[in-house]
Amino acid sequence: SYSEVRLVNGEETSSALSGRVEILRNGSWYTVCDDYWDIADATVVCIQLGYQSAISAPHSAAYGPGSGGILLNNLHCTGHERTLLECPHLGEGRHYCDHGEDASAVCSTDLQTGTVSSSYNPLLRTAGEIQYEAESLYFAISSRKWVSLTNLYSFAMAAGQTLH
Repeated sequence: SYSEVRLVNGEETSSALSGRVEILRNGSWYTVCDDYWDIADATVVCIQLGYQSAISAPHSAAYGPGSGGILLNNLHCTGHERTLLECPHLGEGRHYCDHGEDASAVCSTDLQTGTVSSSYNPLLRTAGEIQYEAESLYFAISSRKWVSLTNLYSFAMAAGQTLH
């Protein structure tokens, strides 16, 4: 199942992007508990954001506590999943955590290389979908979803493509 992810309250430098991990599910943003949180889990987040790897996987709300619900706990990712929801976990919304245990990620800003393609529906006069493929992983960005234009541009540049 597809889900959007973001890093909150961190910073972006020339070598890293960091922040508290939040997942968009059914229109709301949720945090992730840090029980069993490790570099493989953080790597899944970083790859979903378009980066090659995680540098670290901070615990204990390193970038401040979130608010609202906690979606996932006891993640056991291998680092090859497309989203955190594909990793083994206790079940959505099942946890014994508070926001003092929110998980974070620090991503290397080395970008994935891959191919960018897009579709356009002239009858609807709307952009269809932009797809980014890297190492056999596909990232679909629908016109109905919010997307970081910086990351999209970075995807295109890393792939040697030009977006029009």
